[in-house]
Amino acid sequence: RLTDFYSASPVCSPSRAGLMTGRNPNRLGIRDWISPASGIYLRRGEITVARLLKAGGYHTFHAGKWHLNSRTDGSEGTPGDAGFDHWLYTQNNAAPNHLNPVNFIRNGQPVGELEGPSSHLVVAEAIRWLDETKPSPDTPFFLNLWFHEPHEPVAAADEFLTLYPDEVNTDRRHYYGNITQVDTAIGK
Repeated sequence: RLTDFYSASPVCSPSRAGLMTGRNPNRLGIRDWISPASGIYLRRGEITVARLLKAGGYHTFHAGKWHLNSRTDGSEGTPGDAGFDHWLYTQNNAAPNHLNPVNFIRNGQPVGELEGPSSHLVVAEAIRWLDETKPSPDTPFFLNLWFHEPHEPVAAADEFLTLYPDEVNTDRRHYYGNITQVDTAIGK
């Protein structure tokens, strides 16, 4: 039962920075969401939970929204620079929306267009990685998933839109479908 939860910030990039480092995001220079090409990013030398666990023998994995850099060319660091062995990420949001995104990067290489909801793609990558890594008590793992949904721009697959036939507001119907979409991904 989750009775308490604390965040370093009410905004995504600083809260992610606080979660990864355990530090106040203001001390990291990350005070608001990171806009593209702003030059704001999590410095490579920061001690992160992934670095610490990797040093302790853990396999480390990140998939989904990163939003701790402002460029996708690797010049400001990647999840790999933060201690992740394997990663599939976007700088900020899945584009053009949560359905069939085109902007994921896997281990430093652009992936191109993917088919399906971003949350399901992220979970599928995690499951593949777990199957390949075969963690055991002797080889523990840290798996970090940060979903894009329900952040805008919202888009839900038809199978989730059909669950809300009585909702006449298209935006609201997509939002409801989007929540169910990510819930289904978490269930996997």
